[in-house]
Amino acid sequence: MITRCLMILVVTSVSVSPVFAEPPHVSYIFPAGGQRGTEVSFKVGGHYLHEGCPFEMSGPGVTASPRIERTETVWFEGPLIPQPASQRKEDYPKDYLGSVNIANDAPLGVRRWRVHTSQGVTSRMKFVIGDLPEIIEAEIDGEPIPTAVPLPVTINGRIFPREDVDIWTFDVNAGEQISCEVNAARIGSALDSRIEIRTPDGTVLTENVDALGVDSFVQFQAPQTGRYECRIHDIEFGGLQHYVYRLTIRKGPHNETTYPLGSNLAAGNSSERSEAEPNNLPEEIKTDAESVTSGIAFNGRIDQPGDVDLFRISADAGKTLLLEVQSSRIGSELDSVLSILSSEGKQLTTNDDLAGGVPDSRIVWKVPNGEFFFVQIRDQFDHRGGQHFTYQISISEVSEQHFELKLPIDTVNIEQGEETKLKIGIDRSFGFKGEVELAVEGLPEGVTADVVKIAKNRQDAQLVIKVSESAKPQVAELKVIGKSIDIEPEVKREATFAETAGDQGVAGLTLGVALKTPFRIHSPFETRYASRGTTYTRHYYIDRGGFEGPIEIEAADRQVRHLQGVTGPKVIVPPGESEFDYTVSLPPWMEIGRTSRFCLMGSAFVEDKNGNKHRVSYSSQAQDDQVIVLVDPVRISLQLPSSTFVVERGSSIDIPVTVQRGTGLEGDVRIQLSSPPHIKGWSAEPIVVAAKEDSGTVTLHIDQNSSPVFNAPLIVHAVMKDGNGKPIWTESRIHVHFRDHQDGQSVSQLSADKSK
Repeated sequence: MITRCLMILVVTSVSVSPVFAEPPHVSYIFPAGGQRGTEVSFKVGGHYLHEGCPFEMSGPGVTASPRIERTETVWFEGPLIPQPASQRKEDYPKDYLGSVNIANDAPLGVRRWRVHTSQGVTSRMKFVIGDLPEIIEAEIDGEPIPTAVPLPVTINGRIFPREDVDIWTFDVNAGEQISCEVNAARIGSALDSRIEIRTPDGTVLTENVDALGVDSFVQFQAPQTGRYECRIHDIEFGGLQHYVYRLTIRKGPHNETTYPLGSNLAAGNSSERSEAEPNNLPEEIKTDAESVTSGIAFNGRIDQPGDVDLFRISADAGKTLLLEVQSSRIGSELDSVLSILSSEGKQLTTNDDLAGGVPDSRIVWKVPNGEFFFVQIRDQFDHRGGQHFTYQISISEVSEQHFELKLPIDTVNIEQGEETKLKIGIDRSFGFKGEVELAVEGLPEGVTADVVKIAKNRQDAQLVIKVSESAKPQVAELKVIGKSIDIEPEVKREATFAETAGDQGVAGLTLGVALKTPFRIHSPFETRYASRGTTYTRHYYIDRGGFEGPIEIEAADRQVRHLQGVTGPKVIVPPGESEFDYTVSLPPWMEIGRTSRFCLMGSAFVEDKNGNKHRVSYSSQAQDDQVIVLVDPVRISLQLPSSTFVVERGSSIDIPVTVQRGTGLEGDVRIQLSSPPHIKGWSAEPIVVAAKEDSGTVTLHIDQNSSPVFNAPLIVHAVMKDGNGKPIWTESRIHVHFRDHQDGQSVSQLSADKSK
């Protein structure tokens, strides 16, 4: 239907006035985690990664493939999106394949991963190491099919396409306690989950929307023996490739966090202790006071409603202590209240929440004398407590001239010959008011950053990082270090980045030195009417900027709005040519009257000044550069006697079809059937409705051993050509029901098609 230009790519040296760099971007990893002691194959959804790119996963116990490579992208169109929702911006990531080997003794928790290209580096995203058996959803198009899983299990799935509902079933005995926990938003997924539990007779037993932030959690006791369902979907019935989740279902009491928490948290040089009950009252504490000299951390749990935990501490008079609780930030339900009591049990100071609404607690306190004191922790509400109300309290000495530095981002991409400004913030909550000098360590050749100062009592300063034209494309790990001025002893701090308020923060700033793209693709503004079920061609120009090599043209990874099924091929503009035509296909089920906007991307291999080869790309979302089409009705139509057919396995059925050609159309119409690849065991020979005819019959054969359920319709395609030889097509859908041979009743029935 569309002619493709094929040729061998060559690498051409370039020294030109560049346009800009198109940095890489990632939106998901699927599955989003794995069990330790296994090797996990994963797909990364990326934009502007081209054929593939380097991949890194950091942290103990994981060994990942050094590259990810382009693979077939899983795509389900899903339900038709009407206006105005269809006018929203949309991204179309491509799938890239990689793997990670997880050691048997890998610590549980989050690992960070990222990718980079010659045009930049992505921020780090999360991958979870678990200890339960894991399964990965076998994604198929169409209506959801319940899938049975053994317990305990962590299910890796995603809500895709829009309006998708995943149904997981499991067998339970009456009286058993079951917990179902979703981990999605906490690992960066777009999913705002809702889960619903149904009993064996289909009754809704319980449901939840927001329990752990916007992640869902339910815990229930089975009222009867049988097979239960856990249904999961997006609260707004959204869904797309990046709506990934991890659903953990297990028997017994739920424990959201590892206890004790020492394996989850980095206590630095601190020694760790676990609470020893009873420890509610000062007179119950029989152990000697713990010294804070080198730092200490206490792991504990508010076991039941009204529980209070106390720890006896000693520190030198005049020392300033930092006491901090980690609980809600690592998944605990505890809303902590932290207090310091005198040796007689009198409250000296207390704190409830950190800034920004984080329910964890923090106290900075100067020790008044050398006597021991008590640290007390409880939940804000006396009626709360249980196994998942865990915490860690870290206690350390700090300087009275203490401060913390905050990065606005963890990754910055700067093009050759450009600069960027970063606002470095300072937290003076510990009483420090002095001046701080900022410097950057780890700068590669060709990259500079002037030393700047945060003035007294100021809250931030602008740090400027400059990249020369000669700097080579690369990724560098930088440190932004601040040191106090005119204060003894000198205080030094490294700037950190926190994703959300109250996070501990990750040290370091990743710099991507980006190679610019020399060429750009453009066209004068143009908008035309075109019928759905046809193709539309637009003429484009290339400003090559001195680059003379071949350029690949295809749909841009990031679009200005939902494409509603519009597709385009990959074509190659030969060396030296600066004009080309690009043809898009408009599906026959598009909304009539909508304005379709389609953005192009061009990519090519160039050489830098050192002779190294790089893939670079250009795409524009400017209105003039879009393929803009106002959608008209289809030019041919297809009628069937029914949209539903009841059949027996091992039989055949004749399906009459009628074709209506639009004004001015003559010629043969080819009719054929198709289905999603997972539906097996059917066949139908294509037919041709001759130019002077308007009807025909397609014979559908159903094998005896066909797919147990046709959870998606069969598509009936009708294709012809106009007087210029251009394709015109339409389609319709038929739903297949199976009839039981013995009683004539339908035993497998599909609901109405949602896919178009």
